[in-house]
Amino acid sequence: MSKKIVAALVAILIVIACCLTFTACTAEEKPLTIVYLGDSIAEALIGPSPIAERDNYGYFAVVGKINGMRYFNHSVSGHKTSSYAMKSDDDVGGLLGMLYREGENAALMKTHLEQADIIHISVLGNNILQYNLGVLLYEVAQPDFEERFKEGEGDTLLDRMYTGSREPYVDENGEPLLDEYGRTVYMPFDKSDSANYRPNFYSDGTLNKNSPVYFDFPPTYRDIIDAIARLRQLNPKATIIFQTVYDPYYEGSSHLRSSVINALKNVTDVKGRFGEAGKKITEISQFRKMTDVLLAVLNNIIVKYMEEYKPENFYMLDVNAAFDRVTKMDKDEEGNVRLDGDCLGRQLIFTDWTHPSNLGHAIIACETQKLLEKLGYASSDALANYKALRLEQLRRMYTGVEGVDVDGIADKIEAADSLEVATFAYFDGVKGFTPINY
Repeated sequence: MSKKIVAALVAILIVIACCLTFTACTAEEKPLTIVYLGDSIAEALIGPSPIAERDNYGYFAVVGKINGMRYFNHSVSGHKTSSYAMKSDDDVGGLLGMLYREGENAALMKTHLEQADIIHISVLGNNILQYNLGVLLYEVAQPDFEERFKEGEGDTLLDRMYTGSREPYVDENGEPLLDEYGRTVYMPFDKSDSANYRPNFYSDGTLNKNSPVYFDFPPTYRDIIDAIARLRQLNPKATIIFQTVYDPYYEGSSHLRSSVINALKNVTDVKGRFGEAGKKITEISQFRKMTDVLLAVLNNIIVKYMEEYKPENFYMLDVNAAFDRVTKMDKDEEGNVRLDGDCLGRQLIFTDWTHPSNLGHAIIACETQKLLEKLGYASSDALANYKALRLEQLRRMYTGVEGVDVDGIADKIEAADSLEVATFAYFDGVKGFTPINY
């Protein structure tokens, strides 16, 4: 073999080796893609403040940035799991409707979902908040609630969270009709009942039982089954993270009107489900425990789905437990958890009493990061990147603000050994101060 041929072969081999090396490096460096779906909590247009800092406070962006991920947010404020009172019987609305929607905007979302390594969902809250919270809590407060509630098989309003409140269309054999996607087709909502949407409480706080409420709940459990099935059609391999709904109820909450509070104060906690047995429901701790029961019903839908279907690559992110843990970190001198207007738990909630505050978003980001680390998706540089994010905000927004020890806060952030420690160093340091240039 001539020297020219040998040289040519060597050159070819070098080129092939370089190409293979380049391909391997490119594949290794390709960033993961995370897609967010759901409601206003995930959309983060309400809560992050100032809104210009949305991409530095909203958990969707924080998680994406610190892990070097491509992130896309397709969440929509107000979304429930589905919404049958939409434009027509064919438009189920909400998250489920969006996943089946066609058109130019839908095509972009579907492309992102098909490419996603992780799909992160927050959607259950509006399934309760868009109805009458007072009546639901009044139902939960009744001594026989636990006996009556059977996860879709009992006779409470909340059983409809599992089954939906409307009647399905049936065929000649009495079997529910299914659409082309295998979903149950429901009869349209009868808007002639609109006069009975809201219940009335008498001035003495008793419920007017002659003023019925038509609770047109989405069939939440069925919606979750259908939504995950649709996501698996679009992307069989992506890891799906479904987060729970947290309890926003603290002293001063605007969620309940005075008439509702008066009605609940007339109920005796016979079994001690919310505190001391035999006492009337008058204390903030009792009201919060009632909302905990209500949210347990809602969040258990995720647990029920996981137990029944045992889905692969599906994980529950327990934001409710994380917020509760932070709330219990703040205790008074007697060891009681503080629930007053300035307590640590209250600081997790925005001024509208519903959405996560800057701190609340940070805690959700911390919990998401813990799960990503467990699943092997987290960047090894995530903590350093998170510190850099907070330090940049600190110096840009608070340098020159009287009373803010920027250097002292920065030292604590840099010394932090976790996202959560860095989070509290930042937010404790700037608490009560107004950033500049906003």
